[in-house]
Formats: sequence, structure tokens, C-alpha cells
Amino acid sequence: VKPSVAIGSGGYVAGPAIWGASVLGAQIMLLEQNSYSGITTRLLEKYADEIHISFEDSKNYLKKMNIILTTGNPVRKDLGTVDKVEALNSFGFSAEKKTLLILGGSLGAKSINKAAGNIVNKLSDEGLQVIWQTGKNYYEDYKHFNSKNIKVFDFIEDMNYAYSATNLIMARAGATTIAEILVLGTPSILVPSPNVAENHQYYNAKSVSDKGAAILIEDKEIDSRMYDEVTVTINSDEKLTELKKNALLLAKPDAVKVIAKSAIKFAEVK
Repeated sequence: VKPSVAIGSGGYVAGPAIWGASVLGAQIMLLEQNSYSGITTRLLEKYADEIHISFEDSKNYLKKMNIILTTGNPVRKDLGTVDKVEALNSFGFSAEKKTLLILGGSLGAKSINKAAGNIVNKLSDEGLQVIWQTGKNYYEDYKHFNSKNIKVFDFIEDMNYAYSATNLIMARAGATTIAEILVLGTPSILVPSPNVAENHQYYNAKSVSDKGAAILIEDKEIDSRMYDEVTVTINSDEKLTELKKNALLLAKPDAVKVIAKSAIKFAEVK
């Protein structure tokens, strides 16, 4: 069977498959989710008919400007559909207080958890509410922080409720996380993981922080900066409004529709 269209999303495993599809005459679409275009995308660029990027900065690492579209990264369709008060009630929280959401991925982020463990009780004492996803690997170490104002989870099944309840997010800087934060317009502090290919999370975070759409803290700085950045930001309505406005300016809520239309267009040509 000869494919009409082949779509590669940048992983190493996509290389041989996309190259093979190109040899068979398929139209090639590449989706580059990260700011720093990965080696697979750069190698496959010569075969591409369209390249969809999520960050304008990706153009700095590519050559065929005439086929590049800043489309954004597809996000789940139910984002932002939960009423804020309903979301807060689901965690037993008050609408009169500000809420911080701490995420470290499904397995967890050691540095973020360690820094959070040093300050969450102080944040609670100062009137903040905290939703904290430790990840499965770290939950047993931090579950004792559960209290009226601090809710600790190994994994949050329905992120829509967590997103809808929060005023400020602290998270790693994966492409999907950033795309969701931008679409929601949620103020964020991004802590890139240093343990990823080509340090791509740092470039993701820098791309949005340079445009005033997030705050960037490097992993090595998390212990010294977390408390000040969280408290100064979450207690400033002006800063939260600025971050929200700039995030929404970068958001691409229709990414999945644009990509799907391109795929259908190429399929119909064949």
C-alpha cells in the first residue's frame, strides 16, 4: 500500500518511516513541537511539503521558509470547559484564595518536588492553596503534606479541573504543557528539565518567557527562586494579567484543525 500522506512528529523513530513514505511518493508533513527543531526534523526537511511549527524560533534552525507554517501544537478539546468555582469546589478550595498548581509530569520531577516540599506549608500559612502533582515516583515522600489548603496527588486524572482551579502553574516546559497553558492563558512559571534531548525544554521556556508569556526558572535555580517567584507573581494581579494577555497572544487553539485540513488537502491531491 502506498500512502498518500505521511506525518512525522519529530521523534527518531519517524525518520525511516517518513523517508520511506517519501520514496513511495507520499506528501510529507512534519510537525515540530519544540522551539529547538530536533535533528530528525532537520534531516527530513528536504523531503517535506509542509512543516508545522509551534514556536516562531523554530525557523532559526530550518531552511525552507516557504513551506513553514506556525500552526501550534494540538491540545485536548475539553480545555477550559470547567467553571472555576466548580473546579475549586472539587478540591475543597475557596474561591476567595489564590491557587497554585505544581506539576512535574506523570513520574515526577525530583527538583521541583524538593523545592516545593520546603515551601508549601509556608505558602499555605500565607493564605495560598496548592494543588501538587508529585508524580508516581515521589508521592509516598510527600503525601504527608496533604491538608485543607494543600492537595497532594501522585497523578491528576482530570487536568481540566486542575487547570480551571488555578491562578498560577509551575511546571516543566514540555511542548504539550506549554501549548495547553497558552491556550488557557494561565500564568506560569516554567522549570525546564535538564534531562531531555538537545536541552529542548529550555528553548521552549525561553521562547515564551522572552515574549513575556511565562517566567523561566532554570532547574539549578529552583531551590533559591521558587518561593519568591511564586509569591511575588501570584500576589500581583497586574503581573498575572500581563502573563495571561501575553500567553493568549501566542496561543494557537485551532492547531489540530489546521493540521487536519492540510492532511486532507494533500490526500485529495493524490
